Amino acid sequence: MENVSPSEPPSESGTAGVASGPSSSPTASDTSVASNEHPKTKISDVNSHDTPDTSYEDASNCFGVWTLSYLTPLLQLGGKRPLQIDDVGQPSRADRADLAYARVGVMWEEMVKTKKEAVKRGEEPPEPDLFSVLLNGYGRNKVIYAFSLYIISAVLQFGPVVILNDLVVHFQSNYESPTLINLWVEVVLLFVLPVAVSFLQSRHNCIMAHLSVFVRTALSTMLYKKALTVSAAGRLQTSTGQVVNMMSNDTAQLQRFLQFMGFFFVAPLQIVIALVMIYQQIGNATWVGVAVMIVLVPVNMIVFTVVNKYRRLAIKHTDSRVKMINEVLNGIRILKFYAWEKPFRKEISNIREEEMQALTKLAYVQAVGFSMILLSVPIIQPILVFLTYIATSDEPLDSARAFTTVALFNIMRFPFAFLPMGFLQYLQARIAFCRLVRYMHLPELGEYVVNGAHPEDTDGTGSISGSVVMKNCSFTWSDLIKYKESTEGTTNKKKVGKKKEKKKSMKKRTKGKSETDAVIEVDAETSSLSDLIILKGVSLKINPGSLVAVIGPVGSGKSSLLSSILGEMEPIGDSKVYLPTNGNERHVSYCAQTPWIVNNTVRENILFSRKFDQSRYDEVVAAAALSDDLAILPAGDATEIGERGINLSGGQKARVALARALYSKEAGLLLLDDPLSAVDSHVGEHLFEECINGPVATGMTRILVTHRVHFLPRCDAVIVMDGGKIVHFGSYDELKEQGVDFGEEENSEGEEEMVPVKGSEEAAVAPLVTIDQKEKARQKEKGKNLITEEVCIFDMPGSIFVILKQFKYWLV
Repeated sequence: MENVSPSEPPSESGTAGVASGPSSSPTASDTSVASNEHPKTKISDVNSHDTPDTSYEDASNCFGVWTLSYLTPLLQLGGKRPLQIDDVGQPSRADRADLAYARVGVMWEEMVKTKKEAVKRGEEPPEPDLFSVLLNGYGRNKVIYAFSLYIISAVLQFGPVVILNDLVVHFQSNYESPTLINLWVEVVLLFVLPVAVSFLQSRHNCIMAHLSVFVRTALSTMLYKKALTVSAAGRLQTSTGQVVNMMSNDTAQLQRFLQFMGFFFVAPLQIVIALVMIYQQIGNATWVGVAVMIVLVPVNMIVFTVVNKYRRLAIKHTDSRVKMINEVLNGIRILKFYAWEKPFRKEISNIREEEMQALTKLAYVQAVGFSMILLSVPIIQPILVFLTYIATSDEPLDSARAFTTVALFNIMRFPFAFLPMGFLQYLQARIAFCRLVRYMHLPELGEYVVNGAHPEDTDGTGSISGSVVMKNCSFTWSDLIKYKESTEGTTNKKKVGKKKEKKKSMKKRTKGKSETDAVIEVDAETSSLSDLIILKGVSLKINPGSLVAVIGPVGSGKSSLLSSILGEMEPIGDSKVYLPTNGNERHVSYCAQTPWIVNNTVRENILFSRKFDQSRYDEVVAAAALSDDLAILPAGDATEIGERGINLSGGQKARVALARALYSKEAGLLLLDDPLSAVDSHVGEHLFEECINGPVATGMTRILVTHRVHFLPRCDAVIVMDGGKIVHFGSYDELKEQGVDFGEEENSEGEEEMVPVKGSEEAAVAPLVTIDQKEKARQKEKGKNLITEEVCIFDMPGSIFVILKQFKYWLV
């Protein structure tokens, strides 16, 4: 991001509430005009307790919560016309991401802070427990309450079976056998108990649904926060695709499991109670039915395993198809230029056919497997049980035993059938949760940017907003503590014999090689921690409101210097950056070397979700030389920019990013990482005079990384870097007096290095080409030679990647 530090996660403010504005009744004229349309009925017309700021569930009373009667007006409205987003109302407070993170995030940060303090004291504290944080954040008592409701409902399910057995025995004995309680009371209980079970399970499902949404929103927000604070060493252990997968798939997997968690844990209790009651009815014949169900367990496992296998295969083919289509759309111009529509259409059709085959097999397995488990087994199992009972028991099989046994087997059928699926869901949720925990435990950036003045500040300028002070600071992109521990651990484990083996192996490796190669290998193995330090002993003091240029050869640490000010690097020792902000959260504005463009309009790319100010917007657009560009765009600043800014040139993207960085008036520090490299010289002159050093940047402290040395005389100070160190720091005139040759600094960048063209008659006179141009010419020639391979490529799997790789040489 160029200028806004995304410190706040995307707020889930929920859907818009009930339509705002005056709710006066329509007049007769309005009714006549809209006579041919559906009446604009609002849920507020049929729901008197609705308020715009409260969800229907939160505003409902106890009766409505248990009976879900607050949904009745919404369902009635849905029967009259299609529902709209305003009709749904606000989400429940338990489902809001900001409130969920407010409870979970604080507890997690406290655990992490406690661990860090214990590590500083030399103790070994336990890792922060994410599960307990989520459970306590939602409410442990709520979860216990939900489980209690489901356990009670599971026990009450056996009540109608007991009553049925008692009634059948009573009628079978010609009313001679007494009932457990009053006959009419039992009849009433046959209706009341199922209704009570329905209420209890409904309330349990609502609580668990809120828990699942709470966990998913809280984890998604925590992952977002973690992605902003994870260190560079932590980012090396993961990737952007994995983070996106965790935020979408892993959190969704946890949500699915939590919705059925009560059923999964209570199912064994139901099975045990059912077996005990069946044994009381038919004795040892029970074990035949149990054996059938036990045999079905591996069958269920096989069925669900095959289902998951084909589901993964179908998803894999779907991903391949979508990826192929995206690549075709991204390179559609090339496909049209060379008339390659048919080969790629054939490739996409082949992938789609494989996807359809996987989906067809998945449908067959689901149909056959579930039909055998849920339909055939309930019919076969009682027959086998009753045959065994008749063959082994001396007592006749009466109607009471038969009805009761069949009812109990029906109760036990669903826990047995879905327990394997629940177990698979549990395993997948456990794997997903472990991935999330592993990511949450990645190392984070150290907080070394101090909001305040340096302790040794004497003139008072270091406490003014916009100043930057660093004293003997060193930074790295790696976690040196872990690197040092791993190095020391490896060293301590070495034995004398291993040292001899190492010497022998070194001799073998260096044998037959030149002396220079052997020295390089030895130096690579004996590299010290200092090689990982990017910035070394940096000391500087930048006055507020000044313009400071940073120059130096490639790899000297110019961009790393800006990253260290942003707090994106790992500090070494007590390295601190003193950056007073005076309470301004948007104090720093940053423009990256590679412009970052979102898929949105030009205006939204500049505003970046900030409040629109017409005068400031016009001023920034004019300063960034975007007025002429907006005039030729189809919809002006309302023109939508494609993915990765595909419909903008490199210079336009750089100027949009620069305008975004300058738009905020609140910014006191502006960090510019070579924004002039993508524009022409005359445009760069305009940007420097109007943007960087113009009225729009008045009052801002500007740190400009640049390779154009002709701007240096107009800067207040110049920083010359080399090898991660500041070798010169002062005004342009002072550095010139010290003998600093800025022309050599320019040539050291390698961008303007000139070499003669070999074989040319005028090579010794004038015609010279840059190294970049020579390399481009070589790559274009290589691309021409690759054209002959295009016919063979289409027969190879994954041809799109090979083809696009070839096109890269042509487009350079």
